[in-house]
Amino acid sequence: CCGFLDEQHPNDFLFARNMVQNISNSMCVDTTKIVATGFSNGAFMSEVLGCESPDLFRGIAAVSGVVELRPGNDAAIARCSQNITMSTRRPEILLVHGDLDLIVPWTGESVLGFPTVPKDAEGWYTRNGCNPNPTQTLNLTYYTNQVWSNCTGWGGGAPANSVELVRHHDGGHVWPDDSEMDVSNYIFNWMVRLWQKPV
Repeated sequence: CCGFLDEQHPNDFLFARNMVQNISNSMCVDTTKIVATGFSNGAFMSEVLGCESPDLFRGIAAVSGVVELRPGNDAAIARCSQNITMSTRRPEILLVHGDLDLIVPWTGESVLGFPTVPKDAEGWYTRNGCNPNPTQTLNLTYYTNQVWSNCTGWGGGAPANSVELVRHHDGGHVWPDDSEMDVSNYIFNWMVRLWQKPV
């Protein structure tokens, strides 16, 4: 998914879709509660799955990643927006990123095709039809957030979804787990709130 190798060999998007289908065929899976989450390359993949398969993934939680599609940078964001218009559904988005990340910089890395984190968030709240004026629900020493609400619902109903960007101040390329933030628990609670919303 992530970078500029041949996108069709292997086709990671088809693999992910087939994996969900195969698991659903053999186990009891609530298909309204499927979420993709990951760190770094896994975060790239999670965000791109939101671009490519919004009908399948109700939520995307990405830590230290951005939308990474050819040809990269702002064009990657535009391509995601173009791809997602093939579906009426929009996934709920949670982005967590350190502003001193040297691997996937907050300010972007044009040579590697990484858009800036604020541009990445803007792409999501724009394509998801959110209120462009964010609110703040997290205000800690090292963690603050912006939440864009009233976004297009995943089931096509009343606007209910949100896009959230958590900024890890002075944070690097890490999965936060400290006295202020247990990001695993933060994502879990985000998923529980998401699943309680009507489809």
